[in-house]
Amino acid sequence: METTVRYGLDIIGDVHGNAALLIELLTKLGYVLRDGAYVHPDGRMAAFTGDLVDGGQRNLDVVDIVRAMVIAGSGLAILGNHDFNIVAFNRRDPRRPAKFLRSHSERHIQQCAQTQAEIDADPERGARALAFLASLPLWLELPAVRLVHAHWDLASMAALAPHLDEANALTHEGFVEAAALSGSVGDARALLLSGPEAECAPYLDRSGHHRTMDRVAWWLKGDDRDPRPLFFGHYAMPTPLSIHGNAVCVDAGVAKGGPIAAYRFDSRTDLSETNFVYCGTAT
Repeated sequence: METTVRYGLDIIGDVHGNAALLIELLTKLGYVLRDGAYVHPDGRMAAFTGDLVDGGQRNLDVVDIVRAMVIAGSGLAILGNHDFNIVAFNRRDPRRPAKFLRSHSERHIQQCAQTQAEIDADPERGARALAFLASLPLWLELPAVRLVHAHWDLASMAALAPHLDEANALTHEGFVEAAALSGSVGDARALLLSGPEAECAPYLDRSGHHRTMDRVAWWLKGDDRDPRPLFFGHYAMPTPLSIHGNAVCVDAGVAKGGPIAAYRFDSRTDLSETNFVYCGTAT
């Protein structure tokens, strides 16, 4: 999928249901509310690297804001692992109609509790939000920049290609295949949306879950030969955010109480850490 961006791109990291912070950030970046959508008077576009939901108290508000921007042509968005998970949590498995594509285990219920509560409280709005999330591409490849939620991996993209539509979004059948916990398609989806992991000493994460695998800082390897900057979210980096070669994480840890972050990108200038913009802490 190619999208033309004429006037610059404001690349926004994980939002996780924090609508007030998103509005504050968009305002700080110069966007104004016009006919129900945030637009930039200079023609800039916002690009969201995924994980719109789970964490804050206004998840459907976030989805509505981003959806309106995409429809208005002032925004782009890709799928994050939490976005994928909430769709799978609500979608029946056609091979096992009594089951969902994501199990309703205690852990999974806990992870999406607030988002699901909002969906249950307003099913029509919730269905609209789920349909929008399901329509998002797994990555964006633009002439001057690349965006993925967790990890840019060409082999995984090739494995997913037969299961995508022309916008790089999963087809309905592809969504079923991608939700599998094993197999090439599910593994490829997991690598793009959750990143590579490696075995580690057992520990309890911040949610009290027992872990034996941990995330790998793949961007430190410096083996990406594509000259275009690669922007990603997912990793909840401490601020101030850093640039590693042409790899730029825009997730400043809003899900952990940190700020929401954006990078003001202009293809005519070099990457610079002075281009990061932050807003507040999660509420």
